[in-house]
Amino acid sequence: MSPASDEGLPARSGRSAKALGKSHQSLTPKGKGLNAVLAADNAEMISQPVEVVPPWQTLPYMVIVAILKFASSPLSDDGMVRWLVGTGRTCRAFAEPALTVLYQTPHLPTAGKFYGLAAILAQSPSSTMFKYRPKVECVTIDVGMTAVRPVDLANVVRHCPRLSELDIRHFKDMSPYRQLDDNLRFTYPAELFANLAADDGSQVIRLKSWRWSQRMMGKDLTLGALKGLHLTPAFHGLRKLTFVNYQRPLLIAKDPDDPDVVAEDKRHAENFAGLLQVLPDLIHLVMESSTVVNDHLLPLLPRTLQHLELINCWDVNSDHFSEYLVTHGQMLRELTLHHNQSLSIRFLPVLASACPNLAALRMNLTYYNHHEFYHDSDPFYEHLLTADEVPTWPSSLQVVELENLRQWDRQAAEVFFKSLVDSAAHLPKLRHLAIKAMLDIPWRQRSEMRDKWVRQLKRVFKRPWSNPTPARSLRVQAAQPAPKSTPSKKVRGRGSSNTASRRRSGRIASLVSASSSRASSVARGSRRPGDGGFSYREPDSDEDSDTEAGRGKSEAEVHAIDAPSPASSTSSDEGFVQGLCEVVDIRFDNQKPVETQFSMGDFLDSDHANSDDEWTGEDDGMEASDYAW
Repeated sequence: MSPASDEGLPARSGRSAKALGKSHQSLTPKGKGLNAVLAADNAEMISQPVEVVPPWQTLPYMVIVAILKFASSPLSDDGMVRWLVGTGRTCRAFAEPALTVLYQTPHLPTAGKFYGLAAILAQSPSSTMFKYRPKVECVTIDVGMTAVRPVDLANVVRHCPRLSELDIRHFKDMSPYRQLDDNLRFTYPAELFANLAADDGSQVIRLKSWRWSQRMMGKDLTLGALKGLHLTPAFHGLRKLTFVNYQRPLLIAKDPDDPDVVAEDKRHAENFAGLLQVLPDLIHLVMESSTVVNDHLLPLLPRTLQHLELINCWDVNSDHFSEYLVTHGQMLRELTLHHNQSLSIRFLPVLASACPNLAALRMNLTYYNHHEFYHDSDPFYEHLLTADEVPTWPSSLQVVELENLRQWDRQAAEVFFKSLVDSAAHLPKLRHLAIKAMLDIPWRQRSEMRDKWVRQLKRVFKRPWSNPTPARSLRVQAAQPAPKSTPSKKVRGRGSSNTASRRRSGRIASLVSASSSRASSVARGSRRPGDGGFSYREPDSDEDSDTEAGRGKSEAEVHAIDAPSPASSTSSDEGFVQGLCEVVDIRFDNQKPVETQFSMGDFLDSDHANSDDEWTGEDDGMEASDYAW
């Protein structure tokens, strides 16, 4: 195969679909060709009773692209790439849509795959089966893991006229954020910016997303130079911008209280804000591992931001952040606040009034040690929330994810959860509620709080589940008429035949249940013919033949034995029931958050086949009088 074979990308031009299939035989089961695999699949499909087989190959090109993009998202592992390539080999109509999805966001975890992509894009479009260059829209590459040379990256960019997202990252900038002071070998090449600004008569590259890393800037790039780049056509239309590892001058100052140092800190914040003010379309800002985000910069951020991400920024506290939300929160739709060691949730009391359009709030209060062998990951704040600080929730909220809430007492936690219940009537769009709280209180009290609030929050927000109607065909099923009820025939003697049958079946069921637990468990999982719900009764029980009201119960009704039903919850004494959340995940514990959480599976042998068998005491060939040593 050509250099791109490892990537699952076609490498030669003028190939037919049959030749394209042969080029990917390495992805099929060993010893079987493509035709054999397809024949086996067809035989299996024919053997299954299918009423309608839609002509998928006749769908419009863009429809197939949308389907494959949805099915393969996220395209972040080799297994999904193989699936996508295999789907493209199914028929001629699927080949180009599958390759379009594959090239839109190419998966480049290794240098070999990157250079395979570079070889494909370097070929003339007139000599290839498909036009690959305009398909590439988003390139994400870890230059530390792939060891890609800067010049090679610049050449790849030159061949991507429709490139809109370029994410150049390094693993040393990622969690656990303990290598932020190491030098990086990779720096932004001048050829990269020249190729981004080049106009060869074709479509000019206009980026929508970009990442700046302070350690990749080198000696020539300054904040002023970055501002000049932001004014070029390639960067001027940015909608998402990420800054990684940008620090304030005060961080390395010997005397932080020196007036000259403070003045320099303010000038640096103004220069940094100037990088954002020249981008009129910027709506998504990500600040990661940067102390430049402080009380000087927050008031200077654009008021047009819709999504703000603060990740591992140590100098952001709740007081400064509350002031920022009051003045700049009117347009915000998403807040992502992860691993900020000084930021508590004491800004929640102003959230509803300051951010009326907020749709998603995500916080992860797990913090990382700054040094590998020194524990310094405790929060910098004293209280996460106090009992007199009542959170308020915007009515536009759709997602609330708060992880590892700690450093608070029981009263503050009660106020927090009660504010959610009290605001249920004003949260009609909420669909995802996930909270993990840690309380340092006696286990019995913690258990009582868990039982109380988990039950109450699920009762108020959880959407009742009902089993979907079974559909075994794409053909519209005609409505089946309800079976007519026939009057029971009376027999001579005491009672009716139904009564006698119920008595006999009740005795038989009790005998069967007592004699065989296995038969009982199998019977509990059985279904009645024509019934969509499970039957938890014995098959011969007396209620199988005469219950009409008990049929069709949903699984939610089965699990709601110890909780009020939504209908009864709407009474005035129990409060309002929102009942629209697909996910309600509330967890209580006192487990201290750590960077790596181990479970029982981490302590099991990875390969049980290589483990020695346990000795059972049987003779293994030695005489009874022999000794092991």
